[in-house]
Amino acid sequence: MQIAIISAEFLNSAPKSRASADVELLANALVALDHEVRVISPLPAGMDINAHSLARRLSPIEIDVGGHQISCFRYDGRTSEGVSVNFIELEQSSEQLDSPSVSTVLVHGALEIIRSLSEKPDWGISWGTPAATFPSLCRADGTVGALRHLLVLTAFDGRHDEVATGVAAADRVVVRRHLAAQAAADQFEPLVEALSDGRAIPVDNPVPGRLEVDPPSKASAKTTLQHRLGLPVDGQVPLVLFQHPLTDTSREALLAALGQNVQLVLCSPTEGLDEVAGRYPDRLGIVPDDVALQDVLFAVDAAVAGEDESLAHEVMSCGAVPIVAVPQRATTLVELDPALRSGSSIVIGDLSPRSLIGGLGRLQAAVQSGPRFLELTARLPRYVVTWEDAAEHYLQLMS
Repeated sequence: MQIAIISAEFLNSAPKSRASADVELLANALVALDHEVRVISPLPAGMDINAHSLARRLSPIEIDVGGHQISCFRYDGRTSEGVSVNFIELEQSSEQLDSPSVSTVLVHGALEIIRSLSEKPDWGISWGTPAATFPSLCRADGTVGALRHLLVLTAFDGRHDEVATGVAAADRVVVRRHLAAQAAADQFEPLVEALSDGRAIPVDNPVPGRLEVDPPSKASAKTTLQHRLGLPVDGQVPLVLFQHPLTDTSREALLAALGQNVQLVLCSPTEGLDEVAGRYPDRLGIVPDDVALQDVLFAVDAAVAGEDESLAHEVMSCGAVPIVAVPQRATTLVELDPALRSGSSIVIGDLSPRSLIGGLGRLQAAVQSGPRFLELTARLPRYVVTWEDAAEHYLQLMS
């Protein structure tokens, strides 16, 4: 299959962004499955053209943006993994354009590149909102051919009009589950309609986890961390990381949680909490600065992630249960995306003391269930999801 991926970022230099890394891994996985993959993206700032063996086309691409003619140059190349690459470089600084205009340049540049291909792609994947209008522009353009589209939505970024255009025109949409819930709450009809007719598939994370955890080692890590923090060593008491900004509400929730039969862990001293730690030496431990966050996650049973979705998935990748605050969601133990086998979480309505205490109560019951809790926390680590798995999942949606 011929697949074109339109992405706002690709092959960025260090530190590499999550979006750039995700697109690179997905493209490589699709190539490994014997598909022809082309990535079209803006030329990263500071990229060494010679180091990547990129060839610049002599004639610039002329694009009309709001009545202004914008010239951009095309660079062609191929990665060592076999992914064809087309970079688009603005002749003028992108800082002179607002974000929607930069997106427009990317999308129109992608269209010009696809028009020039002797063999058109079977599918185009728009990754994230910057290219969300790509499906509709292709749909309206008769010269591109019968190109079908998979739209991957990882955020709205407040640009509902652009997202609505892309959703309405795409053949398939992969959307993060919390955005699907947000769409229902906001009555965002294009996405609600796509979800109801089956074109949109909600997932909790459109990218896989990659860390394997051995449950016996995790139990040992919990004991080690409890001992180091001066907490009673007890496998039946939930060890919970409270990794959440301390607002008045979350601070109140933290103090209320200390009245439960749990042990809370903070990654660094927070103003006003040293005295609290002194009052609850058996319930609250503060992690030294020389201990990495991932080592803490590997040791705890759960972590309060609030609405931080990226942290929630990092928690799961370390074999712990995230406690997530998702408004307008049932307060139950829920399964996350079964297609990507990404684990389980405890969902609470908000980060109020009452909601958090309820979530900790369910966690305590789960920890004391012994084998059932080990089965729950081992689900993600035992079934490590590879990018080949994710690529197969996307290919199924495109079939």
